[in-house]
Amino acid sequence: MKMELKVDENGHAVLQDGKPVYVMEDGKEFLADVPSMYGKTLELKSEAKRAREKADAAEAQVAAYQQIFPDKTPEEVGEFVTTANDALTTVQNLDDKQLIDAGKVDTIKAELKEAHDKNLQRVKTQFAEKETGYQAEAERKDAKIFELLVGNAFANSKFFAGKEPKTLLPPDAALALFGKHFKVEEEKGTGELKVVGYYNNTEIISKQPDMVGEIAPIEEALEYIIEKYPYKDRIVAAGRPGSGAGGGEGGAGGETDDIAKLQKQYQAAVDAKDGRAATQLQTQIFNARKQQRGAA
Repeated sequence: MKMELKVDENGHAVLQDGKPVYVMEDGKEFLADVPSMYGKTLELKSEAKRAREKADAAEAQVAAYQQIFPDKTPEEVGEFVTTANDALTTVQNLDDKQLIDAGKVDTIKAELKEAHDKNLQRVKTQFAEKETGYQAEAERKDAKIFELLVGNAFANSKFFAGKEPKTLLPPDAALALFGKHFKVEEEKGTGELKVVGYYNNTEIISKQPDMVGEIAPIEEALEYIIEKYPYKDRIVAAGRPGSGAGGGEGGAGGETDDIAKLQKQYQAAVDAKDGRAATQLQTQIFNARKQQRGAA
């Protein structure tokens, strides 16, 4: 709405009772009581501030209830709060007998139990989800540690690796067959990880004179397990062409370029502590040497 300050013939503002006069679009005059308008403005601002504070408090209360009842909408939470406040008012205004007569006690108990049960179930569900996640992560880490320590040990074992391994099994096949007999455990006191061999769920104890009563090293544990293997005769290297004393490479003229390349890749995997890759590369080297001996 447009208004203009009323002025006299000299261009001075026209005052009435000390207050400026304004002329509206329709020609009506309006007396501007600035002090009164300023006071009213302050009063309205104060009321608006109080309203905002009440609204913020209400939103905070609704948010708090929504954490307890995440399945309810803000409107449903508001209805619940209203119902709860009405119940509290009833409790304050009626004595125990009147409450029982009014049938409110059972209703309040049922609502509180329902809220408690829902909240408890939510907590249990969240805990179960986190526990499952932690367990899966722990299993992944255990598998990686097993791969690094046990897999790398098989890849370097005299029984499955080298120019003349003592068995016909490549490292990955040996790990698949005998890996179940080994666990990675923490050394008591130091917390260091070590590979422990088991047979029939019993730790394999060393028979070396300087290690009596101690856990057998992995090579000794492998020898014990292979000796107990019912099909040992099928996997040992005895009688294989080129095996035994003075066997060497069967006249193949030394390692081929392909084998040398595989050995470099294997050493890189060992340096990177990649047990799985080292085991696979040792198997490839094993097979390449086997082909080389057959062609010799």
